[in-house]
Amino acid sequence: NIILSIKPETNEVAMISIPRDLGVNLNNHGWRKINNANAFGELQQPGQGGEYAKQIFEQTFDIDIPYYIRVDFAAFKELIDIVGGVNINVEKAFIDYEYPDENYGYQTVIFKAGEEIMNGDRALIYSRSRHGNNGESSDFARAKRQQQVITALKEKLLSSTTYTNPIKLKEIYNSVDDHLATNLNFGQLMYLASVAKNMDMSTIKTLVIDNGTNGYLDVDTTHGSWLLFPKTGNFNEI
Repeated sequence: NIILSIKPETNEVAMISIPRDLGVNLNNHGWRKINNANAFGELQQPGQGGEYAKQIFEQTFDIDIPYYIRVDFAAFKELIDIVGGVNINVEKAFIDYEYPDENYGYQTVIFKAGEEIMNGDRALIYSRSRHGNNGESSDFARAKRQQQVITALKEKLLSSTTYTNPIKLKEIYNSVDDHLATNLNFGQLMYLASVAKNMDMSTIKTLVIDNGTNGYLDVDTTHGSWLLFPKTGNFNEI
Protein backbone atom coordinates (compact mmCIF):
# COMPACT_ATOMS: atom_id res chain seq x y z
CA ASN A 1 0.00 0.00 0.00
CA ILE A 2 1.60 3.22 -1.12
CA ILE A 3 0.31 6.76 -0.75
CA LEU A 4 1.76 8.67 -3.70
CA SER A 5 1.80 12.46 -3.70
CA ILE A 6 2.73 14.49 -6.78
CA LYS A 7 3.18 18.26 -6.99
CA PRO A 8 3.31 19.01 -10.75
CA GLU A 9 4.30 22.68 -10.48
CA THR A 10 7.54 21.77 -8.67
CA ASN A 11 8.03 18.20 -10.01
CA GLU A 12 8.12 16.89 -6.43
CA VAL A 13 7.12 13.32 -5.62
CA ALA A 14 6.67 11.50 -2.31
CA MET A 15 5.92 7.83 -1.63
CA ILE A 16 4.74 6.65 1.78
CA SER A 17 4.52 2.89 2.26
CA ILE A 18 1.81 1.75 4.67
CA PRO A 19 2.30 -1.71 6.25
CA ARG A 20 -0.39 -4.22 5.40
CA ASP A 21 -0.71 -5.14 9.10
CA LEU A 22 -1.71 -1.66 10.20
CA GLY A 23 -4.80 -2.01 12.41
CA VAL A 24 -7.86 0.00 11.37
CA ASN A 25 -11.55 -0.14 12.16
CA LEU A 26 -13.26 -1.30 8.96
CA ASN A 27 -16.76 -0.06 9.70
CA ASN A 28 -18.94 -3.15 10.33
CA HIS A 29 -15.99 -5.55 10.23
CA GLY A 30 -14.20 -4.41 13.40
CA TRP A 31 -10.45 -4.07 13.80
CA ARG A 32 -8.70 -5.53 10.79
CA LYS A 33 -5.52 -5.17 8.80
CA ILE A 34 -5.73 -2.21 6.46
CA ASN A 35 -4.83 -4.61 3.65
CA ASN A 36 -8.29 -6.21 4.08
CA ALA A 37 -10.07 -3.04 2.98
CA ASN A 38 -9.98 -3.87 -0.72
CA ALA A 39 -11.42 -7.37 -0.16
CA PHE A 40 -14.26 -6.14 2.04
CA GLY A 41 -15.02 -3.42 -0.47
CA GLU A 42 -15.29 -6.03 -3.22
CA LEU A 43 -17.65 -8.11 -1.06
CA GLN A 44 -19.91 -5.11 -0.51
CA GLN A 45 -19.93 -4.12 -4.17
CA PRO A 46 -17.92 -5.96 -6.84
CA GLY A 47 -15.52 -3.64 -8.62
CA GLN A 48 -15.49 -1.09 -5.80
CA GLY A 49 -12.73 -2.52 -3.61
CA GLY A 50 -10.32 0.21 -4.60
CA GLU A 51 -12.84 2.93 -3.85
CA TYR A 52 -13.58 1.50 -0.39
CA ALA A 53 -9.86 1.13 0.35
CA LYS A 54 -9.34 4.75 -0.70
CA GLN A 55 -12.00 5.85 1.78
CA ILE A 56 -10.39 3.83 4.60
CA PHE A 57 -6.99 5.40 3.91
CA GLU A 58 -8.57 8.86 3.88
CA GLN A 59 -10.28 8.27 7.23
CA THR A 60 -7.20 6.74 8.82
CA PHE A 61 -4.71 9.43 7.85
CA ASP A 62 -7.12 12.38 7.72
CA ILE A 63 -6.10 13.39 4.19
CA ASP A 64 -7.93 13.71 0.89
CA ILE A 65 -7.01 10.98 -1.59
CA PRO A 66 -8.91 11.72 -4.80
CA TYR A 67 -7.51 8.90 -6.91
CA TYR A 68 -6.49 5.27 -6.59
CA ILE A 69 -4.79 2.70 -8.79
CA ARG A 70 -4.89 -1.02 -8.04
CA VAL A 71 -2.55 -3.27 -10.02
CA ASP A 72 -2.40 -7.07 -9.78
CA PHE A 73 0.64 -9.34 -10.03
CA ALA A 74 0.01 -10.16 -13.70
CA ALA A 75 0.26 -6.51 -14.78
CA PHE A 76 3.30 -6.00 -12.56
CA LYS A 77 5.17 -8.79 -14.33
CA GLU A 78 3.86 -8.02 -17.82
CA LEU A 79 4.76 -4.33 -17.69
CA ILE A 80 8.31 -5.08 -16.59
CA ASP A 81 8.75 -7.67 -19.33
CA ILE A 82 7.30 -5.33 -21.98
CA VAL A 83 9.95 -2.69 -21.22
CA GLY A 84 12.75 -5.25 -21.20
CA GLY A 85 13.23 -5.58 -17.44
CA VAL A 86 14.20 -3.10 -14.74
CA ASN A 87 17.64 -2.14 -13.47
CA ILE A 88 17.81 -2.73 -9.71
CA ASN A 89 20.68 -2.08 -7.36
CA VAL A 90 20.34 -4.77 -4.68
CA GLU A 91 21.72 -2.97 -1.65
CA LYS A 92 22.01 -6.03 0.61
CA ALA A 93 22.43 -9.67 -0.39
CA PHE A 94 19.82 -12.00 1.08
CA ILE A 95 18.40 -15.52 0.85
CA ASP A 96 14.74 -16.42 1.36
CA TYR A 97 14.21 -20.14 2.00
CA GLU A 98 10.42 -19.80 2.27
CA TYR A 99 9.29 -18.01 -0.86
CA PRO A 100 5.98 -19.52 -2.10
CA ASP A 101 6.20 -21.73 -5.20
CA GLU A 102 3.46 -22.63 -7.69
CA ASN A 103 2.48 -25.82 -5.82
CA TYR A 104 1.62 -24.40 -2.37
CA GLY A 105 5.12 -25.16 -1.16
CA TYR A 106 8.32 -23.18 -0.78
CA GLN A 107 11.38 -22.43 -2.87
CA THR A 108 14.72 -20.80 -2.10
CA VAL A 109 15.47 -17.47 -3.76
CA ILE A 110 18.83 -15.70 -3.68
CA PHE A 111 19.72 -12.09 -4.36
CA LYS A 112 23.33 -10.95 -4.51
CA ALA A 113 24.34 -7.38 -3.75
CA GLY A 114 24.89 -5.18 -6.79
CA GLU A 115 23.24 -4.24 -10.06
CA GLU A 116 20.80 -6.69 -11.64
CA ILE A 117 18.47 -6.43 -14.62
CA MET A 118 15.31 -8.19 -13.41
CA ASN A 119 12.54 -9.57 -15.58
CA GLY A 120 8.95 -9.53 -14.37
CA ASP A 121 9.11 -12.78 -12.41
CA ARG A 122 12.37 -11.88 -10.73
CA ALA A 123 11.23 -8.36 -9.85
CA LEU A 124 8.00 -9.70 -8.36
CA ILE A 125 9.97 -12.11 -6.16
CA TYR A 126 12.27 -9.26 -5.10
CA SER A 127 9.24 -7.13 -4.23
CA ARG A 128 7.29 -9.85 -2.39
CA SER A 129 9.99 -11.72 -0.44
CA ARG A 130 9.16 -11.70 3.27
CA HIS A 131 11.54 -14.23 4.85
CA GLY A 132 14.98 -13.13 3.72
CA ASN A 133 17.99 -13.07 6.01
CA ASN A 134 20.37 -10.13 6.51
CA GLY A 135 17.61 -7.82 7.76
CA GLU A 136 15.29 -8.37 4.77
CA SER A 137 12.53 -10.32 6.54
CA SER A 138 10.23 -7.48 7.55
CA ASP A 139 7.34 -5.93 5.67
CA PHE A 140 9.20 -2.64 6.02
CA ALA A 141 12.27 -3.91 4.17
CA ARG A 142 9.94 -5.27 1.52
CA ALA A 143 8.20 -1.89 1.23
CA LYS A 144 11.53 -0.22 0.50
CA ARG A 145 12.23 -2.78 -2.23
CA GLN A 146 8.78 -2.17 -3.73
CA GLN A 147 9.43 1.57 -3.89
CA GLN A 148 12.74 0.81 -5.58
CA VAL A 149 11.12 -1.38 -8.26
CA ILE A 150 8.29 1.10 -8.90
CA THR A 151 10.82 3.90 -9.40
CA ALA A 152 12.86 1.77 -11.81
CA LEU A 153 9.74 0.76 -13.74
CA LYS A 154 8.70 4.40 -14.09
CA GLU A 155 12.07 5.18 -15.68
CA LYS A 156 11.68 2.38 -18.24
CA LEU A 157 8.00 3.10 -19.00
CA LEU A 158 8.74 6.72 -19.80
CA SER A 159 12.04 6.18 -21.62
CA SER A 160 12.20 7.17 -25.28
CA THR A 161 12.50 3.52 -26.36
CA THR A 162 9.15 2.76 -24.74
CA TYR A 163 7.26 6.04 -25.01
CA THR A 164 7.78 6.35 -28.77
CA ASN A 165 7.24 2.68 -29.62
CA PRO A 166 3.60 2.13 -30.72
CA ILE A 167 3.86 -1.67 -30.39
CA LYS A 168 5.06 -1.46 -26.79
CA LEU A 169 2.45 1.18 -26.01
CA LYS A 170 -0.27 -1.13 -27.33
CA GLU A 171 1.05 -4.01 -25.19
CA ILE A 172 1.13 -1.74 -22.14
CA TYR A 173 -2.42 -0.57 -22.82
CA ASN A 174 -3.69 -4.16 -23.15
CA SER A 175 -2.03 -5.23 -19.90
CA VAL A 176 -3.31 -2.21 -18.00
CA ASP A 177 -6.80 -2.67 -19.45
CA ASP A 178 -6.93 -6.26 -18.17
CA HIS A 179 -5.19 -5.96 -14.82
CA LEU A 180 -5.61 -2.43 -13.47
CA ALA A 181 -8.51 -0.78 -11.65
CA THR A 182 -8.59 2.99 -11.18
CA ASN A 183 -10.92 5.98 -10.96
CA LEU A 184 -8.55 8.01 -13.15
CA ASN A 185 -9.80 8.52 -16.70
CA PHE A 186 -7.60 8.07 -19.77
CA GLY A 187 -6.89 11.78 -20.10
CA GLN A 188 -5.77 12.02 -16.48
CA LEU A 189 -3.49 9.00 -16.90
CA MET A 190 -1.89 10.59 -19.96
CA TYR A 191 -1.44 13.86 -18.06
CA LEU A 192 0.31 12.01 -15.22
CA ALA A 193 2.57 10.32 -17.76
CA SER A 194 3.56 13.70 -19.22
CA VAL A 195 4.24 15.07 -15.73
CA ALA A 196 6.26 12.00 -14.75
CA LYS A 197 8.55 12.38 -17.77
CA ASN A 198 9.95 15.60 -16.30
CA MET A 199 10.45 14.34 -12.77
CA ASP A 200 13.88 13.62 -11.32
CA MET A 201 13.26 10.39 -9.44
CA SER A 202 16.59 10.69 -7.65
CA THR A 203 15.03 13.46 -5.56
CA ILE A 204 11.90 11.49 -4.64
CA LYS A 205 10.94 11.55 -0.98
CA THR A 206 10.29 8.10 0.47
CA LEU A 207 9.02 6.96 3.85
CA VAL A 208 8.14 3.57 5.27
CA ILE A 209 5.92 3.80 8.36
CA ASP A 210 7.22 1.05 10.66
CA ASN A 211 7.65 -0.18 14.24
CA GLY A 212 11.39 0.39 14.52
CA THR A 213 13.08 2.22 17.38
CA ASN A 214 12.33 5.55 15.77
CA GLY A 215 9.16 4.35 14.06
CA TYR A 216 5.59 5.41 14.66
CA LEU A 217 4.07 1.97 15.31
CA ASP A 218 3.95 -0.79 17.92
CA VAL A 219 2.74 -4.39 17.75
CA ASP A 220 -0.58 -5.16 19.46
CA THR A 221 -2.21 -8.61 19.74
CA THR A 222 -5.21 -7.67 21.90
CA HIS A 223 -7.58 -7.64 18.92
CA GLY A 224 -7.12 -11.33 18.15
CA SER A 225 -4.39 -10.99 15.54
CA TRP A 226 -0.95 -9.44 15.00
CA LEU A 227 -1.67 -5.78 14.25
CA LEU A 228 0.28 -2.54 14.25
CA PHE A 229 -1.03 0.56 15.99
CA PRO A 230 0.39 4.07 16.59
CA LYS A 231 2.64 4.28 19.64
CA THR A 232 0.79 7.41 20.76
CA GLY A 233 -2.64 5.78 20.65
CA ASN A 234 -3.86 7.82 17.67
CA PHE A 235 -2.75 8.86 14.18
CA ASN A 236 -2.27 12.57 14.93
CA GLU A 237 1.54 12.44 14.96
CA ILE A 238 1.64 10.36 11.76
